[in-house]
Amino acid sequence: MRLVSEFLSCVTAFQNAVRRDDEAAVQRELTRLRHGFRQAFIEDIDMAAGLLADVLAEVPPGSDAITAVLIGACVERGADPRVCAQPILERVSNQVHESSSVAVLDVMSPVAGLRYRRSACGFGTSAGLR
Repeated sequence: MRLVSEFLSCVTAFQNAVRRDDEAAVQRELTRLRHGFRQAFIEDIDMAAGLLADVLAEVPPGSDAITAVLIGACVERGADPRVCAQPILERVSNQVHESSSVAVLDVMSPVAGLRYRRSACGFGTSAGLR
């Protein structure tokens, strides 16, 4: 009898990295998850999808998309989509809302005469709006 698969061990290590806010470990564990996915036991896929979905809201931007793709791949291999859908849809909704707010500021700032500066990631912030 197998206690914990290598794939589920990777999922747990990923969860721990996310909760510690350790971006280097998050990236390392995501790589391990992507490489280990093909060899994962079917019995572990459903559990892995739920565990990944549980931490999706805490995953740093950029890595969240890869995590969502992994969750989707788990669903394609038989994981229960009802367990995974809500966290993914919430994350997408939040990202769309945040990006639309940035787009509005980008368009409105020259019109409103606000001081506008671009952040390092290309998104802008306005000194006149909060």
